Amino acid sequence: MTTFRKILIAVKNPDARRQPGVEKALHIAKTLGASVELFHAISAPVFLELQPLTGRSIAELRREAIGLRQERLKKLVVYAHRLGLTASATVEWDFPPHEAIVRRAVQSRADLVIA
Repeated sequence: MTTFRKILIAVKNPDARRQPGVEKALHIAKTLGASVELFHAISAPVFLELQPLTGRSIAELRREAIGLRQERLKKLVVYAHRLGLTASATVEWDFPPHEAIVRRAVQSRADLVIA
């Protein structure tokens, strides 16, 4: 039987109040004794028109968007820790999302991907 040591959990919408898919994946990880990485790929474009309106650079807008989603995923990491799991979270600006998930799985050497 294959041993799963690291599970990559793709989070489609970190803004959602309830995350039943993530909760189920965390319980699977606990059963398997695996660590988890919660991953979200931001695929929305940064519009150049926003820069003059906000007075901030595109790099600043991107950092802010990534930071906001990272904070939301951290709440899920805290929940995972309460379940007794080793957990981390990663947010990247990447497109298309399904390919971003595969790239992250390869980079992090995940044994299993739950999306």
